[in-house]
Amino acid sequence: MRALAFIAALFLCPLGLLRPALAHPHVFIDNTVDFVFDGGGKITGLRMTWVFDDVFSDELLGDFDANHDKDFDAAESRKIAATIWPNMKPFHYFTYVWVDKKDLGLILPSDFKASAAKG
Repeated sequence: MRALAFIAALFLCPLGLLRPALAHPHVFIDNTVDFVFDGGGKITGLRMTWVFDDVFSDELLGDFDANHDKDFDAAESRKIAATIWPNMKPFHYFTYVWVDKKDLGLILPSDFKASAAKG
């Protein structure tokens, strides 16, 4: 019986050394796209709004809200953009547009502004 307990302990002990895997958490986003038109009805731009889940929003506020006012001023928005744009560029900023079955390719973001609603 002791030998069986010893063998079981030998096989089960390494299980005590296991640690949970560290992985990037999921981020949930609600997004909207508004088309911007010129006076002649031609599309001249896209206005995109991304609303992040509470957990990721809190992380962004913790990382970039330097004055702790629970919102982002112009300088904080620029810092967010400088941090995230290089990571998103290889993914086309998650924006893919085709016109007449032709991919318009990489569309660079402009006029970025981060904001926080309800803290």
